[in-house]
Amino acid sequence: MNKFLLFLPLFFLQTTYSQIDYNVLIDRLYSAADDSDGSGNEDPTWNLRMQDDAGGPVQNSGCYHTTQPYNSWYDVNSPWFNSTNSAATSFSTWMLCWEEDGCGSNCSYNPFNANPFSSNFCLNGDESLAPAGSNGNNYGSTQSIGIFTNPPCTWNEDEISIIGASN
Repeated sequence: MNKFLLFLPLFFLQTTYSQIDYNVLIDRLYSAADDSDGSGNEDPTWNLRMQDDAGGPVQNSGCYHTTQPYNSWYDVNSPWFNSTNSAATSFSTWMLCWEEDGCGSNCSYNPFNANPFSSNFCLNGDESLAPAGSNGNNYGSTQSIGIFTNPPCTWNEDEISIIGASN
């Protein structure tokens, strides 16, 4: 009987404690893909996805694309999404990234395709696709972020990363 009484208050306290409000901001993005488009710069493209473990919707960031010097940070500083009165304790994260080389739009992956009769003909194809081995539509799972490992009521920075194909 004593074990039953101890278990019930712990469960109740955890449920009450975990109702939180949170905001997610994309501060900056980094790439070290390549600079093989002939201009000395790389043209990274990022798509991010995140979901909390309390059953919140999958949040898609939209496309971030820039031309920048190789091996450098891209400042974004963009609010992404928020939640109130959530029971979340962690986030799952995914990424889809590549180095854009000029075929199609900056926000669609277009690999090398030398067939001039194909609808997706592209001699200067995009490369360094992450996750490696994907088709440009499938996000790769990255890190899980524990909410309660960070101090409350302050902005906390967590870093996620993914490895791309080497070309």
